[in-house]
Amino acid sequence: MSPMTRLLSKVRGNRLMVLQGPWILRFDQTGRFLLASGPGRAVRRGLDDRLVRTRTLPVRGLLGRRYEILEADEKPAFYRRVYNAALSSLASLPRDEARVWQDRLVRWTPEALTTDREDFDDVYLPISILPPDQYHALVVQITHGCSYNRCLFCDFYRDRRFHVKTPEELDRHLERLRAFMGRRIEERSGIFLGDGNAFVVPTARLIGMLEQIRRTLGDNVAGEFYTFMDTFTLEHKSPQGLRRIYDHGLRTVYTGLETGADRLRAFCANRERRGRRFTP
Repeated sequence: MSPMTRLLSKVRGNRLMVLQGPWILRFDQTGRFLLASGPGRAVRRGLDDRLVRTRTLPVRGLLGRRYEILEADEKPAFYRRVYNAALSSLASLPRDEARVWQDRLVRWTPEALTTDREDFDDVYLPISILPPDQYHALVVQITHGCSYNRCLFCDFYRDRRFHVKTPEELDRHLERLRAFMGRRIEERSGIFLGDGNAFVVPTARLIGMLEQIRRTLGDNVAGEFYTFMDTFTLEHKSPQGLRRIYDHGLRTVYTGLETGADRLRAFCANRERRGRRFTP
């Protein structure tokens, strides 16, 4: 980000957006940094204070992404740059609005931001993976680990045994989650049920968990639910059970196919670029 580029702030909903040339910085309603995006690259901050740099690069004729976690010694300088840019941009806002955002931004020093890591660890086991369109969902870990956990291509859940939370454990998880998120919880778009295969939970117990989450977090937050599904679970769910789960708000389950074949990846990418859906 060039220091000579004119800075401009905009408030969208309850978030602050800072424009600096081709770069866009985003901050949530508490003043926490969320995302910096520019040509071919981005830096995203997680709830656990991880900063992940993404670069888009051509690899064998395809566009690939390279991910890199910023080391602890890199983060303070990065935070100072984006917060200095945000504070400088506030002159483009009406005075009263600028004052509100200044109060929100100045409290988040690099040291203050690091406290989110400890608070996150009090709520969650590591959130190993999410579908890309669920990055803005609120993750509720009704299970830990994966019920299968033997796929050769996946080692996301090797560090934990599969466990389904009891109602008491889920209550504690939800209360800690609500305290950690505070008013940020209103920004989340639905509930993603973790971990690796929450859909494996028996139907009656799963429905009870959905009801428990909705009672605690409210319909505005827990309006719809999403989760992963393995390839075995449907054998143990009746059509009537699936309808009951759907009626209680579980709208989408994700399952996936993996390939390392460059020709197949290129074929899928070409079909996607032409706007056509790939059907095996």
